[in-house]
Amino acid sequence: MGRARPSHRLGPGLAQSHHEGVGQPQQPDVNSPRDGRQRPENQSATPGFPIPYETREGDPSMDSALRVQARYGQRALLITTLAVPLTGWTVHALTLHRRLADARKDPLSGLPCRPEFVAYGERLLRTRHRDTLHVLMLDGVDFKAVNDTYGHAAGDSVIQTMGHRLARWNANRTALAARLGGDAFAVCAALPPSTALAEITELREQLQQPLQHEQHTLRLDVSLGIARAADLPGETMSRILRGADTAMYKVKKREATFPYVATRADAYVETVNGRRAGRRGTHTPARAG
Repeated sequence: MGRARPSHRLGPGLAQSHHEGVGQPQQPDVNSPRDGRQRPENQSATPGFPIPYETREGDPSMDSALRVQARYGQRALLITTLAVPLTGWTVHALTLHRRLADARKDPLSGLPCRPEFVAYGERLLRTRHRDTLHVLMLDGVDFKAVNDTYGHAAGDSVIQTMGHRLARWNANRTALAARLGGDAFAVCAALPPSTALAEITELREQLQQPLQHEQHTLRLDVSLGIARAADLPGETMSRILRGADTAMYKVKKREATFPYVATRADAYVETVNGRRAGRRGTHTPARAG
């Protein structure tokens, strides 16, 4: 008798198919549990690793997250929708404000004009700065001769330089300078009594520094009058400015020497057509109403 051929049992995991080859290990199905039980749809095949949200159909936490994202997305869209026109209006308002401010400035000197200057002084008079408020009136000496000798371009350069120097002096002070017209300028500043005279003298010296225009050196000089609110209690800005103007005129006519501070009589000097006698235009008679 022939010896019986031993039967070989194929162990678990060995393929039975002829095409796959005998003895080739079969790849286990990670989604099929070994105990044959059906795995829930939202249970991970690998313990300790949760199934991704995108594979969890009907997962309440996924629905909640989507709802939260949608709600915040709608809010962000609403905020953006509102913010865009508001930002546009803000930029427009700032641009308009800047243009209006520039329109109220003298284009040659870059300084504010009389209405803004008087309004600034009135505001300071209503604050704690009233007792330290100084109003300075400045007038160019022989500026017309610069125009006549070197031309209007040189005269414009003088006005521009005066504006720049006044603005630089004001920069670190509670002060405002303005061009009132022609070669007349004014400064309103809150200055401590102990240093006020020294600071005003420093400004006068700065304004008198020579100016180089093309090949010419222009000599500058100014007449300067001072009025202090402390010396004129209860008076308005316009009245204090009139006192400073009278003080400046006395210095210019050499009826007084710098530094001359206006008195109450100077603030109430007689005027012609609302202007101090001697100012250009005061010879024109007032029209009957």
